Amino acid sequence: MSTKQVSRMRLKCLIFGWIATMLLGVSDANASILTLYDGSSGVTPAGFTPQQLNFFSVAGGTETYRPAEQATELQTTTVQYAGYSNFTPAGALVNANFPLLDRLAGYQIKFTMNLLEESHTSDSRAGFSLLAVSSDAAAGALASIEIGIQGDRIFSQETGFTTGESAAFDAQSKGYVDYELDVKGSTYSFKADGAQLLTGSLRDYTSWDSGPLPDPYEIPNFIFFGDNTTSAAATIYFKSAHLVQPVPEPDSIAILSLCLGGVLLYRVIQGRRPPASCPQISAGSRPLH
Repeated sequence: MSTKQVSRMRLKCLIFGWIATMLLGVSDANASILTLYDGSSGVTPAGFTPQQLNFFSVAGGTETYRPAEQATELQTTTVQYAGYSNFTPAGALVNANFPLLDRLAGYQIKFTMNLLEESHTSDSRAGFSLLAVSSDAAAGALASIEIGIQGDRIFSQETGFTTGESAAFDAQSKGYVDYELDVKGSTYSFKADGAQLLTGSLRDYTSWDSGPLPDPYEIPNFIFFGDNTTSAAATIYFKSAHLVQPVPEPDSIAILSLCLGGVLLYRVIQGRRPPASCPQISAGSRPLH
C-alpha cells in the first residue's frame, strides 16, 4: 500500500471517528465550575473575590487564616455555632449572581478540608456539617441533604435529625480530604477522596421549627459549611470549595450539522464505508485515537 493510500485511510478513520464522537458524545455535558473559596488566595472566604460565602458565628466561634496551610482555620466549642454560607444572616444572597441549585439538572458541591479535632455529645451530631438546600425546597419536596462529618464517621441527617445513612471514615487522621456531594433528581451521593461512602434519598427538613431564628432548611438555594450544633465541636482547615453544574447541551441542530458535514467531507474524499482497518465503533464505545 502506497504512502498516499495509507494517509487517505487514516483520514477516513479520523472522519468516521469524529462523526461517531459527535453522535455518541451528545450526552456528555460540559461542566460549569464556580469557585466558592480558594485558600491559596491568601484570604478567608469573606475576603475571597468574587465573594460567595459569608462567615457566620454565634457565641464566639472563630476563623483564622493560616498562610502555611493556605487555608482558613474554623474553630468551635460545644456552645458555639460557626461556619460559611452563601446567604447572610438577614436572608440575602452574598452574591446576587449565585446560580440555582437545580437538583433536576444535577449539581455537585466539592470541598477540601482537614478535620484536626472533632467531638460530639450525640451520635447524630457532628462538629462539621455540609447542608445543601436545592432551589425548589418546599414542604413535601425531597430537595435537601445534610451530611455530618465526625472524627471517625460520616452520616446523613434524617428528617427528624437522627442518623440516616452512615459509613465509617477516619477523617481526623487523614489530613486533607477531597469531599464531594452529588445531587441529582431526588437522590444524593457523598464521596471522600473519590470513594463513595453514602447514597440515598434527599430529605424534606422544612418541618423543623427554628423558633425566632431564620430557618435555613426553608431557604431555597442554601449552602452551609461548618458547625451548626451546640452538641459538637471541631477545629478544621477549610482549604477550598466549588460548585459544579452541567452546562446545557449544544443545540441538536448544530450537532446534526456537524455530523452531516463530516459525512459530506468523507464522500468527497471517496467511499461511503469505513475502511476495513478502522477500529470498530459501537454504541457503547469511543473511537480509538
